[in-house]
Amino acid sequence: MEAPRLIPKKVEIPVHAGFMIWLLHRQLRIMGDVSERHKHELPLTQGIDLTDTQWRDFRGGLPILSVALVIFTSASLLIRRISNPKIHSLFYALVGTGFISYVHGAYAIFVLGLLIFFFALTKCFVKIKGGRLGVWFTAVSLMFLVDYYGGWYRSGDLPFRRFFRQYQGVYRWHVGWNLITLRLISFGCDFCEAMQDSEVEAVKSTWLVKHQMHCTSCQAESPCYTVRQNVPLLASDYTFVNFLAYVLYLPLYIAGPTTTFNSFVSHVQKPQKEYTYRYLAVYLWRFLMLLTMLEYGLRNYYVWALAKSGHVRSQLSPLEVALLGFYLLNALWLKFAVIWRFARLF
Repeated sequence: MEAPRLIPKKVEIPVHAGFMIWLLHRQLRIMGDVSERHKHELPLTQGIDLTDTQWRDFRGGLPILSVALVIFTSASLLIRRISNPKIHSLFYALVGTGFISYVHGAYAIFVLGLLIFFFALTKCFVKIKGGRLGVWFTAVSLMFLVDYYGGWYRSGDLPFRRFFRQYQGVYRWHVGWNLITLRLISFGCDFCEAMQDSEVEAVKSTWLVKHQMHCTSCQAESPCYTVRQNVPLLASDYTFVNFLAYVLYLPLYIAGPTTTFNSFVSHVQKPQKEYTYRYLAVYLWRFLMLLTMLEYGLRNYYVWALAKSGHVRSQLSPLEVALLGFYLLNALWLKFAVIWRFARLF
């Protein structure tokens, strides 16, 4: 026998929705009162909470970055029309190298040097069994070494260190190495799989035939993303130019998201046709809505500044501290959603 309902079924959803709206309004009112009460004690920038360094840098460079990426995308489309995929990858590699030379200054030498070192080692790993373990060990070791020694130039007064400090660019080279590590692992594992696993290749060929029979997104000239990331490329596609183009791809270099090497090169060779201009317009609209929400929030609720101010935070009640933590997580989600969706537009 069904238990009696406290709320009739017909009005259950409206009642729950009304309660959530009231609760959200109450929470925002409390956070607004806290922000207004401690406004003069917080390090705001023209009434906006730009305490988060990553968001401040991204927001400040957004206009220039938008123009640069529009030019980059237009040039990429033009080159795709008039040339072949090899020239297209070379274009990505050259633009990426120029970009890191600008943002990292003289430290771009370290990035390029480590990439050459990893590519050379991977060429050796693909010839031995257990090559994937070597790829993982090398990539993770480089990540820890870069994280530990990446800021070595901050101390010491040797002449070459003064040179690097003088031409250090606008973005610290070791900060984004974690994303590069993911790309290194993807390239190495995809390369090893393509060169070593003949039995796996046969199984994947059978899987591919079955998949294409049932997948509505796969087309003759534009396979779906699942196929792109799972089907190995030709051995001739695992070149240093493609590797450099993949790791230094301009729109995703700093912010991500990260795709696999197989998928990246497959998109260079066979552009996707699944996402139309209408879809991109809707995606742009969603990005602008998220950006507007974040801008409005940072002008009225100073969660980042409150979280970093120990003096102010110690004056808050337990409820206010709990709400601060909750909306701090929301602000972080919005920040990364804006950055990643902006990069995905290009």
